[in-house]
Amino acid sequence: MKMIPVISTLVTLSSSLVLSLGASSCGTGQNNSGSPDSSVPSIVNSNMARAAGGVSESFVYDLEHPTSIYKMPEALTEISGISFHQGDDTQIYAEQDEKGRLYWLKPGDQTAKYYDFGKDGDYEDLAFVGEQAVLLKSNGVLYSFDFTPAADKEGTPVTGSLQEWKDLVPKGEYEGLFADAARNQLYLLCKDCKSEDHKKKVSVYRLDNDAGHWVRGAVYHIDVSQISTLVDPTGQDNGKKGKKGKKEKKVDFKPSALCQDPLTHQWYVLSSINKMLVVLGTDWQVKAVHTLSRKLYAQPEGICFDKQHNLYISNEGQLPGEATLLKFAPREQK
Repeated sequence: MKMIPVISTLVTLSSSLVLSLGASSCGTGQNNSGSPDSSVPSIVNSNMARAAGGVSESFVYDLEHPTSIYKMPEALTEISGISFHQGDDTQIYAEQDEKGRLYWLKPGDQTAKYYDFGKDGDYEDLAFVGEQAVLLKSNGVLYSFDFTPAADKEGTPVTGSLQEWKDLVPKGEYEGLFADAARNQLYLLCKDCKSEDHKKKVSVYRLDNDAGHWVRGAVYHIDVSQISTLVDPTGQDNGKKGKKGKKEKKVDFKPSALCQDPLTHQWYVLSSINKMLVVLGTDWQVKAVHTLSRKLYAQPEGICFDKQHNLYISNEGQLPGEATLLKFAPREQK
């Protein structure tokens, strides 16, 4: 494993478009606190807000200006999923979409330790629930093993044998995995399921733990038409011509990761293909769409929070050693 320098710096990039649609309800989505999230229905353009003398306060993270950028080790050029164990930011865990390995390192380290848990394959995300690490393969198959945090860089976090979980979700391509450790549940996000039109909806499958076995629970749906309306707010029906004879754009939504804000309990859904971060309420209704700069977000495929409420997004590298981990500290709200 080659070592490369670590870069941690603040960057400034061109502005992105942020549009916000609010909803106030307590639906079937998860809410750990029992309190619904809420906002005033509105559409906000961050460029307009800056032109008026300030930056929109509607979102707590400035996605154009990371607090820090960490260059990932060459072994994680193909990084896909990231996670902290119980939000502990002293070590971040990761996997990449070529090797059956669980990696761990301190953000900024030049090299990463790893454990070979399985055969090479297209692994897309990871999560920790109970005393297990769970890793997602792109075909929807899950792999899990008993886990304890690595005590030091030389230690191993693996204490049990590998388990494989098949046929839990419909056939398709899956890239997002989130664990609700408090409720012992998993959420799988479908990137491309043949059984559904991703210009209309995207499904999220909840898995419940039944006596040590994962079983299918509730199914939630993301209304992609709500995303399309925010990206192209013409007020026209999808596919129909607007006043200027221009068809409204239908977003073909192909999400790559999801996580839940530990404070607001809103869902953050990341899409590398669409270059956007979609924020959903606890009822899975779209609240905001944040477009992402291609210069900063080359291939965003991983997202998570630490216990200080910092947001992290990982980018796969186009060349060896180009993968990055972006850290965003929450800004103070007035």
